[in-house]
Amino acid sequence: MPSLRADDQLAALWLYPSGAAIPPPPPATTPAAPTGLTASPSGSNANLQWNDNATNETGYRVYLANGNGAFNRLSPDLAAGSRGATISSLAAGTYRFYVTAFNSAGESAQSNTASATIAASVSASFVVSPSAGVAGVATFSCSDTSAGATSWSWNFGAGGTSAPQSPPTLPRPPGP
Repeated sequence: MPSLRADDQLAALWLYPSGAAIPPPPPATTPAAPTGLTASPSGSNANLQWNDNATNETGYRVYLANGNGAFNRLSPDLAAGSRGATISSLAAGTYRFYVTAFNSAGESAQSNTASATIAASVSASFVVSPSAGVAGVATFSCSDTSAGATSWSWNFGAGGTSAPQSPPTLPRPPGP
């Protein structure tokens, strides 16, 4: 076995002053848990925000439960340093969320649980059927076939308004 030259021996002593190999790094620790999780509904989406308390995370994981059901992990994982996410295309209902940070040592404790209620979407659809009148006055019948609406406000112009789902037949005011 060849021996080291004097300058190599000096460098080795400088790198390894005790003559022993470099000790292994300390084991990784799990990241600190996120805190302050909030969930805000926006249409069919839930916008999540949280405080990033970790300094050693590889990323974040979001968990979702529909109503009082079991939590399931969403995919994909989020990048390190993330402080929010938008969960999209949710059906009407109440959802619960929590977030964890993770790294090679495992997952943090879960954040607080936040809830968001996604309202049923409203689709407006109505039918207007004019029928012939006399002397330039037409009569219109309106009916609402919307899904999910809970209140109605019809404005027929010239001061004509109505609030029932299917307003009464209204004569068109005379005019050009």
